[in-house]
Amino acid sequence: MQCAQGVSVPHGRSEGTDHPRGYNQAQRVGGRLMPVRWTLTTTAFFDRRARKFLARHPDPRPRFAEVLTQLEDDPFQPGLRLHPLSGRLEGQQAVRLTYSYRITLTLQISGHEILLIDIGSHDEVYA
Repeated sequence: MQCAQGVSVPHGRSEGTDHPRGYNQAQRVGGRLMPVRWTLTTTAFFDRRARKFLARHPDPRPRFAEVLTQLEDDPFQPGLRLHPLSGRLEGQQAVRLTYSYRITLTLQISGHEILLIDIGSHDEVYA
């Protein structure tokens, strides 16, 4: 699936064991232990916001693609700075795109699915 002006959002579903924090997840495929991949899903709102965001801010485009890949591999990597949100956005998490920009999302750990919700500056995303 193409998202946000040509940046590819990978698809595919993997099944495996659940780990409380998502670390060292693996599944057995043909006798080999393979890492579990997370499925990234977007909303129409996210697609629109990402397209506009990357048109206004082309510099973080490589970092955006890198963050999507890291989320698919393991959303609990320390470099992503995944953190839960509170208040109006309780139940959602956010990852750091750059110092100034964030991506909000929800994690469904049982299905290894990540729903991307919003992208923008700290004030835009948390307002």
